[in-house]
Amino acid sequence: MSSSQQAKIPFVDWEEQSNPLYTPRHQRWRAQVRKFVSEVLEPNINTYEQKKSIPMEVYKKCYEYGVYAARYPAKYGGTPFENEEWDNFMMIILYEEFARMCSGGIFLSMFIQMISVPQVMHFGSEEQKQTFADVIRADKIASLAISESGYGSDVANIETTAKRDGDYYIVNGNKKWISNGLKASYFVTAVRTGLRNMHICTYIYIYMYMYMYMYMYMYMYIETTQVYFKNVKVPIKNLIGKENEGFKYIMFNFNQERFGIGAQATASARVCLIEAIQYARERVVFKQPLIQSQVIRHKCAEMARKILSTYALMEKVAYQMNMDPLGEKDTSIGANVGLFKVQATKTFEFCAREASQIFGGKSYVLGSKIDRLYRDVRGFAIYGYFLSLFLKNSRYP
Repeated sequence: MSSSQQAKIPFVDWEEQSNPLYTPRHQRWRAQVRKFVSEVLEPNINTYEQKKSIPMEVYKKCYEYGVYAARYPAKYGGTPFENEEWDNFMMIILYEEFARMCSGGIFLSMFIQMISVPQVMHFGSEEQKQTFADVIRADKIASLAISESGYGSDVANIETTAKRDGDYYIVNGNKKWISNGLKASYFVTAVRTGLRNMHICTYIYIYMYMYMYMYMYMYMYIETTQVYFKNVKVPIKNLIGKENEGFKYIMFNFNQERFGIGAQATASARVCLIEAIQYARERVVFKQPLIQSQVIRHKCAEMARKILSTYALMEKVAYQMNMDPLGEKDTSIGANVGLFKVQATKTFEFCAREASQIFGGKSYVLGSKIDRLYRDVRGFAIYGYFLSLFLKNSRYP
């Protein structure tokens, strides 16, 4: 889908519109990401779908195109775009370009480092940052291990323990739904180092060879594992940040993760509208293009209305997070990010349903674009904190 094709679609041709939040540098970044997507992913997307896996050489190719590690400093293996700092509008562009593949799993698999590495970059020691340079260069994978069999959204009550024993922690417990676990060399792991209290947990990283794991396939490309720890000895030097302050780091990470899920859902909703309008223009029913039907035009307008309002909220939250990346000063960021994720995933669900209705039977042919998009709807709504729980626990005035 070229830029010129997208510009012909009403309402969502925003990359052709003026916007004070985006600079010429953002346009050049979009071109660079689009080059990788068009040259590497697009010709092979069906193969990845069939094999349900992405080869490690694709991760490395993404790094070589300057896309994989643009958010990290060069001293740790990063490839900062035009030697300038990363911002959340670059993140939005990244999601939009990958969304053209109509496969949410491909982004989650390739960029799992975006939820496992930032804690190390922000709170870790210099030695730890150097260790994770292999992850940033796409030579190794680091997964995030927080969820457990009984605790997903209820992070404050995790049961995996780490008890001090001289120069080591002794870790016992299990972690579940660990994305890219089968490929991981490191697990950035939340453990309990004190009483069951939201402030008494800790982040450590654990080498792959220290434990045993069980494979559980959950999601396309995301070779998900359940990990079991039994008396695993982890060096104290693997402690990320300060002991017993892990919950603060988790909340920082959740803001980043939820914003990313919301941005991906918004980009996917946009693709639903683009694909639906293009198809409706081509499909002839009763001797006229389907797009001439008032019902179809109304569906498209409703999709556009929801997408545009969601996009405006996304830009607001992106700006807030640019101004306060750790969320230490602006206490509204956490709630705004969570509500944005809810809004984005509900918008995506609506647009996927309406696009499916416009496509008719073609929408659930296995492997079709709308089929792949619809597959992602519930995933976006559930992971990163289930939307119903967030609405229940939201802070009200």
